[in-house]
Amino acid sequence: MFEVRKFENRQGFSCSVYVVKSEKGNFLVDPGYCNVRMLDYINSIGGLDFILITHGHFDHITGLNDTDEDVKVLMHKADMEWITELNTYLPMVGMAPMKTPRIDDFLEDGQIIKIGETQIKVIHTPGHTNCSTSLYCEEH
Repeated sequence: MFEVRKFENRQGFSCSVYVVKSEKGNFLVDPGYCNVRMLDYINSIGGLDFILITHGHFDHITGLNDTDEDVKVLMHKADMEWITELNTYLPMVGMAPMKTPRIDDFLEDGQIIKIGETQIKVIHTPGHTNCSTSLYCEEH
């Protein structure tokens, strides 16, 4: 069974960030920001197995550089332009340039991510961006 904890950034522009915890593994969704409270919680549950980016807009990724570099970052390849051109877009919204975040592996439509015996299906849902990605877990 998954337990989902939502973190909201009240100080700046970011999407809501979700930490998904289970007995078999933990993951982070859309780190648009990262703060001490979130990092403390992640450490208290034993760290992360992976980070999932639902699409490449800056408000979903600007906290990536503050997360553990050993944790694999997953995103659909169709939005890599948003990552590689990040520092072109940040000044347009009044944000300072940042180190380009890393994406370690690419998600594919229909791919199954396993956490223990639980299966999470990756569904490519283009619209908001070319790579918008949804997750489906029949058990939850």
